[in-house]
Amino acid sequence: MDRAYNAYGVVDEEPDLDHARLLQLISTGVSRARREDRPILVSHTERVALADALPFFAAGRSLDQPAFFWEHGAEGFSIAGVGAAYRIESTGHERFTRSAQDWQRLLEHAVVDGLDTQPGSGPTLLGGFAFDPQHTADPTWHGFGHGSLVLPTLQLTTNARASSLTCNIVVEPWSEPETLAESILDLANSIAAMPRARMDVSKRPAQVADLLAADTWKSLVRNATGAIQRGEFEKVVLARAVRVVAPEVFDLTRILDELRGAYANAYVFAVTRGESCFIGATPERLVGVRSGVVRASALAGTAARGETAAEDEALGQQLLASPKDRHEHAVVVEMLRAAFAELCVDLYAPPAPTLWRLSNVQHLYTPVTGRLRPQHSLLDLVARLHPTPAVGGLPREGALDYIRAHEQLDRGWYAAPVGWLDARGEGDFAVALRSGILHGREASLFAGCGIVAESDPEREYAETCLKLRPMSRALGIEQA
Repeated sequence: MDRAYNAYGVVDEEPDLDHARLLQLISTGVSRARREDRPILVSHTERVALADALPFFAAGRSLDQPAFFWEHGAEGFSIAGVGAAYRIESTGHERFTRSAQDWQRLLEHAVVDGLDTQPGSGPTLLGGFAFDPQHTADPTWHGFGHGSLVLPTLQLTTNARASSLTCNIVVEPWSEPETLAESILDLANSIAAMPRARMDVSKRPAQVADLLAADTWKSLVRNATGAIQRGEFEKVVLARAVRVVAPEVFDLTRILDELRGAYANAYVFAVTRGESCFIGATPERLVGVRSGVVRASALAGTAARGETAAEDEALGQQLLASPKDRHEHAVVVEMLRAAFAELCVDLYAPPAPTLWRLSNVQHLYTPVTGRLRPQHSLLDLVARLHPTPAVGGLPREGALDYIRAHEQLDRGWYAAPVGWLDARGEGDFAVALRSGILHGREASLFAGCGIVAESDPEREYAETCLKLRPMSRALGIEQA
């Protein structure tokens, strides 16, 4: 199939899926399920003309289907999923390992057709994990859980050269092949028939309030520096949140379009659970795997962008010369090296950081690469890395204990791994920063910063305000 998609990302007429081939594959899967007395994954992938993943996500959302969106504009890569053919829900500290094992069991006897070399094509898990499984869950995060990965019923993957459409379904021994094939086609046809959404770009006033008063949060920073000076730990990351109430329901499609237009170098994502959506544009990759090559990013140390080129350069140089920020950054780089040591070979990290400039802030940046050992997986890397010192602290357990006792915030999936993993073991997980959770016309937006012995509460609060800007602007509200 090579059918053109319209500008809004769905086909102008009914998708020309190969019904006969799909029915044949499902029948094969049902026969295997009966023979082995177990559920069997059936997955069929077809190439389509170059398409936009955002309208595909929007159409699925309009149909009240579970939906996922991921895009990195600079890499020319996007993926969107609609529906839930299979869910992997996990709890506790072993959630990464259990998720990987469940995924491998599903793939072992799967009937997979049309798989090509494009990353993210074919059966792919989409979702994420909570920051801290020991934290008592706030109702705001209902449905997200400690770990929640979904294999979508329909999945559109696009890179700079091509797009592919994948159909996934898990069959049982008693399944009726024709009924299942029709259900896939009905969903595809419904997505194709969805009208183009009208994006409202007007900005409206909204009520914005700190969940924790500014002075109280600054006191937390002051107390944390005291604990560090007493030698209780070396660094802790403290987060804060603002609650937004808008006059109308937030337009997810417009917000995502705004984020991807403004932050091409970021990972723009959206994960829905029920009526809620976790959404953001994070600059920080936690870890990714392509053809066995592991890539991670150390982003720690932050400064504002300047109003002029000269001021921007001066602020960047001050950041590069800052002992506090360089130390904070070096801690993250060394953690990545240590985490990769047992899982990878051919490790490399440049000796000094460079500047990673976004539209409103600039960070110290060091890429770390290696080659994954055959017996390990992407989720093994995620388990080893999360939470990094850039979002938790150092030593890890001491910092996490302090956060649990003092932060007064359920981070949910904020600052946690969100991303995708395909059947070849390739994928990407980002650290879900610059993000918020939306429900109707209400939103909670999150930001945090690393606290060390020399931290100044006023400066740290100002840094969180900078980090809240991407989401507050995308939501069409004044600075939080």
